[in-house]
Amino acid sequence: MSVDMPVVIQEPAVCSVLSDDVVVFDMKTFPKGTVEAVLMDIEGTTTSILFVHDVLFPYAKREMQAFIAEHETCLGSILDEVKYTAEAPDADLKETTNILLSWMEQDKKITSLKTLQGMMWEEGYKKGEFVGHIYEDAFVSMSEWFRQQMPLYIYSSGSVQSQKLLFSHSSYGDLSPMLSGYFDTNIGDKKQKESYVKIADAMKICPKSILFLSDSIEEVQAAKEAGLQTLLLARNGNGPENTAWVRSFNQIQIPPSFIRTVPKDVTDQIIRAGKFLGDAKLCPATSGNLSSRISADLIAITVSGKNKSLLTQDDVLVVDLAGKAVTMNKTPSAEALIHTAVYSVLPDVNAILHHHSVNSVVLSKLLADAFVTHGYEMHKALGCHSHESVISIPIFDNSQDYLILASRIQAYLKEHPSTIGVFLRGHGLYVWGYDMDEAQKRVEALEFLFETEWKLRSCAMLGS
Repeated sequence: MSVDMPVVIQEPAVCSVLSDDVVVFDMKTFPKGTVEAVLMDIEGTTTSILFVHDVLFPYAKREMQAFIAEHETCLGSILDEVKYTAEAPDADLKETTNILLSWMEQDKKITSLKTLQGMMWEEGYKKGEFVGHIYEDAFVSMSEWFRQQMPLYIYSSGSVQSQKLLFSHSSYGDLSPMLSGYFDTNIGDKKQKESYVKIADAMKICPKSILFLSDSIEEVQAAKEAGLQTLLLARNGNGPENTAWVRSFNQIQIPPSFIRTVPKDVTDQIIRAGKFLGDAKLCPATSGNLSSRISADLIAITVSGKNKSLLTQDDVLVVDLAGKAVTMNKTPSAEALIHTAVYSVLPDVNAILHHHSVNSVVLSKLLADAFVTHGYEMHKALGCHSHESVISIPIFDNSQDYLILASRIQAYLKEHPSTIGVFLRGHGLYVWGYDMDEAQKRVEALEFLFETEWKLRSCAMLGS
């Protein structure tokens, strides 16, 4: 028979102030710093305490005696550990079962008990007796962090097995793909500083780059002592003084500048655009670079020296608007400054393609200040309403001082914000758009116009 879990509706609290730098709630602050992973408690944090105490615990208590009797032969080591912990080496099966039930009544965080509970809950999940409860706000935030490729971990007093069962049989479906790892009391007591040091070591992440979320003040304090960033989830009231706290995941904002990895959907777009440019032979050798806006102050851009037809997920990194790499151990091209100059001035631009086609290089060498065309139906592909419109692409003299070059382009775009691209003389072309599809469409349209104009001018020269 299935057990109905009581539905608890929590009214979301409202932040007093919410900025890119800090989360402020009742004048408690979440300090800014690089977050490379989020570590979460379960009970009272991602999941209602009522689900644990009114659904899982009663089920385990009800099924304990029958489960142990049925599986006694394969539970030998666990039952021996129970007797050892209880200092009752001569306890028979009934006495051992009673020890476990007594521990459950006292809500003891004992590893052998948690392991046994996990085994019983596995049967319950598989039989459809219940599904794992996840708060809606936790699900929404976890989904967004996962989309941003933020590593998410669980640390609970429940066994790793029971953690995996809850998230793989949740009310929102199988959430296990979102999670990078699980920790239980085998790594240490949740109220001990050393446990969090071990977790950071296991993650291979500096403690100060881990954000820990829990509803337990003792756990938060232990994690803080280990050097982790912490937030207390005070879902039913206020947090204590001198502790950063929120009432729901809705109040937790990890500023975009904290994100070191590129969202997969953004990387996929860049990889497809690289193949498009490569197949069209617009980026010979390892030339060119491609980028996409992640947020107001971060962009994803290709690393230097890679064949654009063969890009992988590892060939894209995050830079800020100063062109500085945010992703560790990856180096952007110096030309990233051209991309950031465009993004800084044109807020509606979300994708930039830089390529080195023969036509664009030749025309930039022959023309004085700009490539100008009119009278082409193809202008409509560039956002014009009529073939009678005029398209003008400015030409900037190339320079290895990309900081100065970027400032010149930026100054021009402030005066001419409708510009859709720029030449670097003898170098190549930068083209941008609202999204990657529009940028690619503009590249194709401009290359058509370049080739057409080049052929017309060649014919004119031959005729003369």
